[in-house]
Amino acid sequence: DHIHGKSSRNDNRKSNLRVVSQKINVINKSHKGYTYDVKTNKYHTRISFDNNRVFIGSYRTENEANEMYLKCCLLVGLDKISEDVRNRIKENNIVLTDKDFDNKYVKKIIKLLQ
Repeated sequence: DHIHGKSSRNDNRKSNLRVVSQKINVINKSHKGYTYDVKTNKYHTRISFDNNRVFIGSYRTENEANEMYLKCCLLVGLDKISEDVRNRIKENNIVLTDKDFDNKYVKKIIKLLQ
């Protein structure tokens, strides 16, 4: 896996590579956490972790979908997400608020993590 994410995929020096499981490598190469559904005109958001794939809602805007995906990644744990996703969390100043814990999808993730 490339330590510095997408921007360094052509940099195959040992100093830019790390050993990760196939699962983490697939996650690192995966989608951005949401897809657009032309039928519903909404962004559907999902997260995968620990052999679980969890639907985390449909959102009207890409920004809403991205924010909820990143918040759920924070819940799952920084050690289970890619460098690119960690960077997106940092760039977007994503934090979990008390209101987030009322979300039924967040509650489902918390239950799966226990």
